[in-house]
Amino acid sequence: MKKVYNLIAAAAMFVAGVASASARYWTYDGATPVKSAENVQANTLYAFQPGYSYADGSTWFLGGQRFTQSANLTTGNLFKFVPVGGDLKDKTGAPVYYIQRHSGEYLATPTNGQFFTSTTDRAWKVVVKTAVYKNPEDTYTATLKNKAGEDSTATYKGIQAIIEKAKAEHDETLALNTISFNEQANSGAITISSYESKDVSKDPYSEYVFFISNNKGVAQGVADKNTEYTRNAWVLYTASEQTALNAYKAVFAEVSGGVDLVEKLKNYKLGTGAGEYSKAKYDELMVLWNEYKQVDAGTLTLTDAQYDAQADSFPKAYAAFTTSGVGLTAGYYILTNWRSENQNGYDGGALYDGTAVNSSDKQLRWTYKGENKVTYTAPDATNPKPLTYQEAKFIWKVTADPKNEGLFFFQNLETENYIGTQDRLYQPIKMTANAEVSYTIKANPRQPGFFSFYSPTLVKSPGAEMSGVHAAGDVNNVVPWDWTSDPSSWHVRTITEAEVNALRAAMAQPKRNNDLSQLVEKAETAIANGYSYAGYDESNKKIASSTTGDITAVDGLVTSADKFACPMADIQEGKDFGSLVDAKSGTYFHSSWHDGANAWTGSHFLQMELSKAENELLIKWAKRVIGNNVNNNGAPAKVVLWGTNDPAKLEINKKEEPNANGENVTNFNAWKTDWDSLTTSTFTYPYELAVTDSETKIANGVGSAYFKFATPYKYVRLEVVTRVNDGDVPNGNKYFHGSEVRVYKGGFDATTSLIASVPKEVVDKLQAELKVAQQQVKDAAATDEQIAKLKAAYEEFMKNYPDPSRVKTALTAARELVKAAEEGTDMGYYAAGSKAALETVINKVQTDLDNIVAVKPPTVAQINTLLANLNSGLAAFEAALKQPTNGYYMIQSNSSNETVFGRKLFAGNSSREDYVGISGRIKNNAGKYEDDNNFKNKLGAYWYVEKVDTGYTYKNVFTGLYLAPLKGKSVMTQSETPYVFTLRFAKTAGCFNIVLSKNDADGNNIFANAQPGTGHLVTWNAASGKDNSAFQFIVADPTDVVTNGFNYDLQSTTNAQIMTFPFAVEKHDNFYTVIGQDANNNIQLKRYEEDLEAGQAYVYVPETGNTDNFIQLFSKAATLADLNPIHKEAAAVNGLVPTFETIKIAENNGKFNSDHSKVLLSEKDEKVPANTGYFSKLPTTTETGDAQIATNGTITGINALIFNNAKAAAKGIYTISGIRLNSTKNLPAGIYIVNGKKQVVK
Repeated sequence: MKKVYNLIAAAAMFVAGVASASARYWTYDGATPVKSAENVQANTLYAFQPGYSYADGSTWFLGGQRFTQSANLTTGNLFKFVPVGGDLKDKTGAPVYYIQRHSGEYLATPTNGQFFTSTTDRAWKVVVKTAVYKNPEDTYTATLKNKAGEDSTATYKGIQAIIEKAKAEHDETLALNTISFNEQANSGAITISSYESKDVSKDPYSEYVFFISNNKGVAQGVADKNTEYTRNAWVLYTASEQTALNAYKAVFAEVSGGVDLVEKLKNYKLGTGAGEYSKAKYDELMVLWNEYKQVDAGTLTLTDAQYDAQADSFPKAYAAFTTSGVGLTAGYYILTNWRSENQNGYDGGALYDGTAVNSSDKQLRWTYKGENKVTYTAPDATNPKPLTYQEAKFIWKVTADPKNEGLFFFQNLETENYIGTQDRLYQPIKMTANAEVSYTIKANPRQPGFFSFYSPTLVKSPGAEMSGVHAAGDVNNVVPWDWTSDPSSWHVRTITEAEVNALRAAMAQPKRNNDLSQLVEKAETAIANGYSYAGYDESNKKIASSTTGDITAVDGLVTSADKFACPMADIQEGKDFGSLVDAKSGTYFHSSWHDGANAWTGSHFLQMELSKAENELLIKWAKRVIGNNVNNNGAPAKVVLWGTNDPAKLEINKKEEPNANGENVTNFNAWKTDWDSLTTSTFTYPYELAVTDSETKIANGVGSAYFKFATPYKYVRLEVVTRVNDGDVPNGNKYFHGSEVRVYKGGFDATTSLIASVPKEVVDKLQAELKVAQQQVKDAAATDEQIAKLKAAYEEFMKNYPDPSRVKTALTAARELVKAAEEGTDMGYYAAGSKAALETVINKVQTDLDNIVAVKPPTVAQINTLLANLNSGLAAFEAALKQPTNGYYMIQSNSSNETVFGRKLFAGNSSREDYVGISGRIKNNAGKYEDDNNFKNKLGAYWYVEKVDTGYTYKNVFTGLYLAPLKGKSVMTQSETPYVFTLRFAKTAGCFNIVLSKNDADGNNIFANAQPGTGHLVTWNAASGKDNSAFQFIVADPTDVVTNGFNYDLQSTTNAQIMTFPFAVEKHDNFYTVIGQDANNNIQLKRYEEDLEAGQAYVYVPETGNTDNFIQLFSKAATLADLNPIHKEAAAVNGLVPTFETIKIAENNGKFNSDHSKVLLSEKDEKVPANTGYFSKLPTTTETGDAQIATNGTITGINALIFNNAKAAAKGIYTISGIRLNSTKNLPAGIYIVNGKKQVVK
């Protein structure tokens, strides 16, 4: 059956790029897709569909660089293949095309700064091939020879397997630009690629650049030009125009999504506040919609002109309404999440500061399901009520960020904290005391009527344009995630100034009560945490195993199975109480999870008979083990202990009782009326669990809870209120399980209780102020005076509260350092005897710590002394490390990653914005990495390393610039001023980490890092051992390179190019200066017969037949000291402008095309690399020079430049043509750029 689709865009797509109504409406025949190259016709309009979209039946189509998901597309989705002049063919005889948009623009070359271009000079020359499917998992194993001449094998996968197999079989028919890993190629597709491979000298084994689609499922994805085989399959459709009525109906159906528009727009809140939409625009839209419903019902007929007019105006009216949302302004707001309106089980879904509920919870939260005593209910518009103090935590004061236009700080009304950021995906966003991170709202593209709430600082989720504030579905966490996802969308409720003022007046006392309540909670917790408890025997001797994860000893007050009982024991997994006292981790007891008569929907408990009545207990619990992990779903957390001394009550459990209607129902908790409630406690699990008959140890597998009550009890019931993971309640059973249980007589453990080392007067003071504060909280009468007193007492307590883990952590790190270090005389090794000396210090500090904790925990002063002694030993050990002395080095990555191992830091140009590179390795014919012999002759590979007071500086020999981070970004670049890095042992022999200041870092990215795949030196947040941050310093003398010639990379092996050197270079035959531009628009060049000046631009023209990708040049310097590179460009000569930065140039200047065969008039945002140049307005000439360069027009550029990055523009004085000057003194009349701003000198 013939399928006909309408090519009309969704509402947002209609508005832009449409010249007239008659050019908008198109159809295509879905029954005749073009899936082979021979069916592609020149100058025929096509719609481009990604292969994955055709395969899964979705309707994604190319629309510019992005994609639209619709069967209805605009002319922006139409393209044609235009033959390249001269009947150009590729090596197989296939025609070569340009791809032209319906609007007339061409797909630009991959190296062009713009995706499309208005001229064929910049257009990409492509060929169309019928795609051939290959499995990306296929492998090929080749037999190679190693350096010893012995046979070895190498296994390749994917495209490399295809290439290596073809090489081995001498297959000259290999066509790499036909290959696709996209499964649609199996049933028909085309590929579009460059008409020549990347390196024609290596054909047919050289790869191609493809025109590739977005990734499947990535709505914000874009088309690209790259070597990628999973996205290079396309299916085409021919297009034709459609009738006015059909187009009209298609437009309305597409915009409405085939549903009633009123229903579709129900989530759009009408009004004038932030996040609300224009009612006037809504009414205008509904007039058009209501008329369409009449047309669709057959009760109204319009003329073609009216159909065209309404088809044109309806999407615009729709877009006008849906984009009329009011943005943020300073004010007060409550934000509620999409989940609360669209998913079951959630409350009103408001955002709040977790600190308002728990002073230690410094994270952004949402009310979720009303748990943790925090819930939000949307206001009843028919019965408005004043705001209460309980709602203050949901209100955000929004103020403009003065440094970032359009962004705002969000401050919580109750806590006065600000929303911060988070650099890890799906981790709670932090709150901060000060305004540090700014946010705004933006209409969510997937949820009409809702807004995304985001900050540019949030870590981006994979494939997302940015991350938004996202409400987790299973907890009250608020995390960074894709800003377009449903739970990243919010509604905004505006709170008026009057409402806030009224609330402030009413909240003073409640706020004091809340502040004091939180402080009381902190103080109670601090005191409670200071106490440790242990199990004791009848002689009050501590039982060592009671405070460890050891389960091999069956001891304590309950040691046999017959002393346990559990009326809700599971019928399958609760038969044997002996599993709780068999000293085996693999057996376990489980309370019921079954249904029917076996379900127990009341509280689950474990009953225990003690060998002796006690009033103080320590209960130790080992979690259930599954494989090499523990199961937290049934591990007890919060528990209540019940007791009785009457054996007759042991059988009292559930009862059948009449309800309010007189019907008999089961009361599962009836037993609680006969047992005594003793106390509440919470299990913590700090101990490792050693898996029986295994070497495996599982962290947090064993824990305990302490109980103290007034009267000794013989029989106890441990009621499990919550579990560690508390979500699983099958058939209404809130079950528990465990592998081992021990019950001990409990007591205070002075040797491990940290509070024992806090001065008594400090503890007494805190407890006294706490007692007063507790009464004020109870009376709801908190005072500012008592808040201040308790805060002071708490802070003094915490100042004296010891943290022995500081010593333990430092000792562990010191031992790891000793283990990684090696002694020797080479750089990166430690002096003989230094390891033994540090080990002596480590052992002494450990012994001193052990002696202290044998009696009681160390005091703060003792901890500081222990750390000082250890640090003294570490300082001596660090002094024994052989570090670089002042001199010249190559700095090499010693990563275990073969793609970066052996690569060296390289400054290829004088830019203070571009990445410093990692270079010097190439792949050989066997696909293995080896040193590039040409690299040692490049001056940019050498660095002068100098020791200064606080670290090291690194000055590049070629550029004269210093290695430096780009502040606040993960970019390592160069700077005119020395930047000091610290150097530390990399925990692998012979290697160092290069460390920058935290103040200059992008987050925690403080380590220089050789980034795989990019050739860039970046910064990273971790460094340990032979990772990408391990560098070796290789002593190197570049004197020979200076005096005997250095190699300089060419931009083109065959055509002209501009070069600007940072130092003077000896005369070379192939350099030219500019004479001017002739009547045919050719640039005439004059051979330059003198030495090349530093900072001056010259045109270099390779010798005919040259195949080298570099030239050898000689500096004018006799020694390294004479080299003296500069960073200031000389003045332009006859319009030839030098550059020492990567810059954007103004339109209508001249720059080379991608293969340097021609100079093109520059377009908007086009860039020129550092150490090259460009042509500004040229003198006219009739002279014929020694060489000439063709252009595509008269160069009339105004010579203005725009820096690629604000850093360079923000500093320095430049002429309008980009020449850097020393100062503003005595400048001639003209226009200059001073510190990034234009200034006129008259």
